[in-house]
Amino acid sequence: MIASPLQSPGLDRPVAELQHRSADQISAITTYFADRAERGDAADLTDLDTAADTFLADKLVALEHGKAMLCHRLCLALRARRIVEVGTSYGVSTLYLAQAVRLVAEADGGTGTVIATEQEPAKIAAARENFRAAGLASCIDLREGDLRTTLRDLEAPVDLALIDI
Repeated sequence: MIASPLQSPGLDRPVAELQHRSADQISAITTYFADRAERGDAADLTDLDTAADTFLADKLVALEHGKAMLCHRLCLALRARRIVEVGTSYGVSTLYLAQAVRLVAEADGGTGTVIATEQEPAKIAAARENFRAAGLASCIDLREGDLRTTLRDLEAPVDLALIDI
């Protein structure tokens, strides 16, 4: 029997499906920004504009499985119980983090949480549904809005911060 990467066979399949959807979008994202660069329309991509925001509004933009697993295992090794994730998107990497928090909390007793932020309303709704379907909603505090506001009053301590935007 093959071991479950996330130590939850019921979570592996939906996460793999989300990862597959995200990977399928990479080509379109790459083409979009390459075309803009070719037109000279994207000289400074560090500050995304409205057109780019609109284009990315329905993209998963998920951390790849290998990187997400590294974060998951790092959280387990750190015994992390309080994690901040900036830019949850559809919540794919949030699921990896929340599963780690749940495992640590179950082993140590007590609770843990992933504090995630997202600004895009459709992504927030999709992420909440993904969290619920995975059975991890109780481990996630999804804060809606601009991260400069949603994380302003963040209480310490924080064991790990994932900033992948």
